[in-house]
Amino acid sequence: FLFATAIGFVQITPRSTGDELSKAFVDSMGQGLLVTDTKGRVVYANRAYADMTGATSAADLKTVEGLLSDVPEASVTIYRLASGLRDGQPGDGEFRLAQSIRPGAEPGARWYRARARAFSVPGQRLPMLAWQLADISQERAEQERFFLDLQKAIDHLD
Repeated sequence: FLFATAIGFVQITPRSTGDELSKAFVDSMGQGLLVTDTKGRVVYANRAYADMTGATSAADLKTVEGLLSDVPEASVTIYRLASGLRDGQPGDGEFRLAQSIRPGAEPGARWYRARARAFSVPGQRLPMLAWQLADISQERAEQERFFLDLQKAIDHLD
């Protein structure tokens, strides 16, 4: 029940049409979205975030900081984003990991883009923190192919 609630499958209070539209949009995103309170407690995670991180229950859900702050390749980026959030500043960054975030995923290096920002919720004094996490490995592979093609063209002209 808690996991279903955390990833948005269970509705605790009635929602307006706008809420349903927003939830449908967020749940259909290909990138992971995690919302926490200012104390780091998970408020919401979309299905993409659960899938990306391998979470199968509420207990498996980890914050982006909890997931990546001890990973040397990502820690600088995550620390910078978290520090910015504490100062009220949004941010984003990219990092490369030797393997996927998801346990048991196909071996190989992966590129990720993390974004973080605070947002206000009507009726709540403290802001919520939204973390977006996207696997951009395919985008990076395309950039590399373009660069190699460009390099070949330059070499051909020489």
